Amino acid sequence: MGIEELDTVIRAAHDLGVPEDHLVLDFSITRGHDYYTGTVFETFATGREHWGAIGAGGRYQDLLRHVNGSSYPGVGMSVGLARLMGLLREDGVRKQQGLRHEAVTVVRREDDEAQAVTGTVRRLREAGLSVQAVFDPVGAEKALSIATEAEVGFLVSLQDAGTATVRDMASGAERGVPVDGVADAIAELRRAG
Repeated sequence: MGIEELDTVIRAAHDLGVPEDHLVLDFSITRGHDYYTGTVFETFATGREHWGAIGAGGRYQDLLRHVNGSSYPGVGMSVGLARLMGLLREDGVRKQQGLRHEAVTVVRREDDEAQAVTGTVRRLREAGLSVQAVFDPVGAEKALSIATEAEVGFLVSLQDAGTATVRDMASGAERGVPVDGVADAIAELRRAG
């Protein structure tokens, strides 16, 4: 039965136009979840196999029985976003974008609460900005490195006592403001730039 199932999968892939050299039977592949009951698969970027699988999944029969007591067959898959981003970086796609002036990285120092990060992220998103949040406490140099790598326009470093430092990554200009004034400070820096 297993060989017949594999034959059906391969024939279907051919019928859909998948080139012969893009399919490889590998009997060593397994999925880490016991609910898979049939064929499993991994997908790779052609010529970039050294990155490992960028997608993987398989067929399962009784997964929903654990949820609602009914049995439905299905196929599931997950995509490795970190690997896809790595491929894009390797191709230089991100470097072509340049600094994104509507994007912000929010970090916190050792003594700050994580709740300050979530509140700041919410206010910035409500102001129409794209926000990357770093919840682990980081020092000044690491924060600057993270923001530089992400190519964001602004870095917000949350300080003690409800204050923050807002840095314009293009000009290097910085402002100390109350946490609830971060969005306004970014808007002013954008207008000044």
